[in-house]
Amino acid sequence: MEIQDRSPLPEKVIFQLWEDRYFDSKHLLTKTGHPVQIISTGQCNSDAGPDFKNITIRVNDVLLQGDLEIHRQDSDWYQHAHHHDSAYNNVIMHLVIGAPTLTEPILRLNQTPVPVEVYIDIPDSELQELLHENSLQQTPTETWCTLQEHSIDDRLKIIEFAGQIRIQQKAERFLEGREHASWNQLLYIGIMDALGYSKNQTAFRKLANLLPFEAISRYVHESPNESLLLLQALFFGIAGLLPSQDPRLFIQDSADTQYIDRLEQAWIDIKRLHGVTPMRKEEWQFFRLRPTNFPSRRLVGASLLLMKFVEHGILETLLTVAGDPSKKPRDSIKACEQLFICQINGYWAEHYQLDGSKLTSPQPTLIGASRARDIVVNVVLPGLMAYAQEVKNSAMRAQLQRIYFQYPKLSSYSVIEQMIRQCLSGESKLINSAQRQQGLLHLYYVYCRRFECDRCIEFVAKI
Repeated sequence: MEIQDRSPLPEKVIFQLWEDRYFDSKHLLTKTGHPVQIISTGQCNSDAGPDFKNITIRVNDVLLQGDLEIHRQDSDWYQHAHHHDSAYNNVIMHLVIGAPTLTEPILRLNQTPVPVEVYIDIPDSELQELLHENSLQQTPTETWCTLQEHSIDDRLKIIEFAGQIRIQQKAERFLEGREHASWNQLLYIGIMDALGYSKNQTAFRKLANLLPFEAISRYVHESPNESLLLLQALFFGIAGLLPSQDPRLFIQDSADTQYIDRLEQAWIDIKRLHGVTPMRKEEWQFFRLRPTNFPSRRLVGASLLLMKFVEHGILETLLTVAGDPSKKPRDSIKACEQLFICQINGYWAEHYQLDGSKLTSPQPTLIGASRARDIVVNVVLPGLMAYAQEVKNSAMRAQLQRIYFQYPKLSSYSVIEQMIRQCLSGESKLINSAQRQQGLLHLYYVYCRRFECDRCIEFVAKI
């Protein structure tokens, strides 16, 4: 396989080089000759935007955290129009596998230079070998796992114990957040984070901080007759997703303008009275999302959901459905899930954008049963466990534990399926509860992802 100079490397090879710390042995230097140390390789980004998010490097004893973009030649930065894309404003390192061709610093959209530019020369013969190795890795291979040395029953006990650790760690993060936020705000942030899925978690979290739950309650109580419309105007206006905030957005059907005009007018009134600063549309991810999962529909789902909480607060409402020790766990599970399922008629049953873009068929469900279950397991249960711990209510905490132990499994995805193959020889029927799924996730993210089998063996030995 011949490699032409400056030809693009396959994405898989680029990412593997970085994740495997291949460059550690290459004595990385900045364009000006300063050594660069890789502290953390961050997370691979399979969506639009930089190749890696949240890397950490050290240059001249200064720690830098941000994103990484890798190119075969430095001019690709401009050819790919990264200088016009705010998603690249947090890039702190531009790694070029080739020689410099530009004399001026690489500029981001905010007109500031990328802090660290690194050029590394990899001979074509070495690239050929890497590409050849990559071509031999097209089919997954079975991975040996230390858990396979134990009986099935013992493996399941280990997985369940790991699941207990995972939910406790989530509860501890809620307790850490109590230093600067109320319970209602912490639960609100957790719910918004879950509604953002993996692609829009950061944007939903930012919105929740810009528009706190206490502010939502105040706005809704001030305008009870138009509370839902007002809340949607707040969400879309602060998110920067109203048509008036995007000159490129063209409303396709005049029949849709009545609802949109009401949103726009409500937002004008809010801005005039309160001077709220909106986010940028570029902070939201639409790339590779199905229309039913667009953040615009998720925001409307959030508005419907929060209307259920404004009267009594999120904490008190959740305690009513999940924190009562006298209720059967199965009844609490059902009540919790029903609370988070949201459906709607009208504009959003048929549309996925505020430009009149229509779905191929009506989809009135904005928050379905699957996402409701995810929110209960990942937000509600650990959040209420943390609250029970804070108020020293052992009966409530025991009830929440019972709910967790009896919670059915959630929707599966690739990491869980991979761990089932690795730890249980593909016996997927054994992972029949949310706790066991959470246990597999804990083992993967703490040990398996970095092949830290020795630490996993130590963990198992302590159980």
